[in-house]
Amino acid sequence: MAGLPFMSSRRVIAVVEGQTEQTFIREVLAPWLEGRGIYLSPRLVGKPGHKGGVGQYPRAKKDILALLKQESSTVITTMFDFYAMPSSWPGREEAGKAAHKKKALIVEAALLQDVVQTLGGKFDPSRLIPYVQMYEYEALLFTKPEVIADVVRRPEIAHKLATIRNKFKTPEPGAP
Repeated sequence: MAGLPFMSSRRVIAVVEGQTEQTFIREVLAPWLEGRGIYLSPRLVGKPGHKGGVGQYPRAKKDILALLKQESSTVITTMFDFYAMPSSWPGREEAGKAAHKKKALIVEAALLQDVVQTLGGKFDPSRLIPYVQMYEYEALLFTKPEVIADVVRRPEIAHKLATIRNKFKTPEPGAP
C-alpha cells in the first residue's frame, strides 16, 4: 500500500451523495487505486432509488455508522459537497462563517468528532476519513474542459464542454 502508510485496510468504502460521484469512484478512482492494492467501492447514501443530493446529516450518519460497525477492518471515507449542505451537518453553521479555505475542513473535522463521540473510545478514528468538497462535483467537470476531454479520450468534445461552461458565470447553480 505504497503512498498510504496510515491504512491498515486494503478495502475502502466511499459514502457518496449521488450517482455521478458513485460513477466517478467506480470508473475512475477505483481502477487507479486497485493497481496500488487498494480496493475502493462507492455506496450511495440513503435508500435504494435515492436520487442523490447531500441531504440531512442523520441519514448519512446512519449509513456511515452502519458501515463502520459491519466492516470492522474497512476504512470509510465520504464524498459530499459543501454547496447546499444542510445545517444539520456537524460544523456546517460554523463553517458558513469561516474563510473559504477552511469551510470543508471544519465540516470534515466535526463529522469525524461526531462519529468518534457516537462510537466511543474503542473506535479507531483512522478508519474514517471524511471528505467534503467545496463545489458540486458535476460543476468541477466543466472547470477545464480540455482535461476532461483528454481523460475520457475524446478530445473532440473539449470545445462543446467549453461552450457549455462559458454560458454560466459560476459553476454553482443559483450562485451570484
